[in-house]
Amino acid sequence: MIFSFFDKSFNECNVVGTSGSGFGPSVEGCFRLSAFGHRENVIEAVERIKKNLK
Repeated sequence: MIFSFFDKSFNECNVVGTSGSGFGPSVEGCFRLSAFGHRENVIEAVERIKKNLK
């Protein structure tokens, strides 16, 4: 399921993230936007996702 979300967010919202599974079992099923990016960019990405994936 997370990979279909990744695909939709990339193709429909122009937002790139990564599956949380690469960071261990406690974040399996999560979608990671950034660990090092600017807060404003993460907020913009979330707004794009909210707007386009209703």
